[in-house]
Amino acid sequence: MSEENKERASITFTELSSGYEFPAASYLLDAALVSRYLEAVEGDGDGFVPPLAIAAYAMKAMMDVISLPSGAIHASQELEFFKLVPVGSEVKCQSRVARKISRSRMKMMVLEMDVRDENGDRVQSGKATVILPP
Repeated sequence: MSEENKERASITFTELSSGYEFPAASYLLDAALVSRYLEAVEGDGDGFVPPLAIAAYAMKAMMDVISLPSGAIHASQELEFFKLVPVGSEVKCQSRVARKISRSRMKMMVLEMDVRDENGDRVQSGKATVILPP
């Protein structure tokens, strides 16, 4: 995590509210980045960025801002893909807290993300549910 992101990673669950919008994050999906991802998942490249690589960087944008306690669980993920993105493209991710639930000892958040390419065309969208320890 960069020093800038370490400074931003100070928002806790209790400070977040439904509707909170995370700072937009842009990523250049260059050949080196895609190569590292493909090596990690033992995949092959075809000139396009693997859609799950884009989703991983979108999740990273949120996690760079939130300070989650040890034991937090990424419980579910829903993704919808709209178009392929060529290697070398830049994407912009906008994320928000769709829902925050605190009942007794149970705490969880539903996070939404929207990823668009350089032309503003929608690349993918998704939801992630995070459960926090009591």
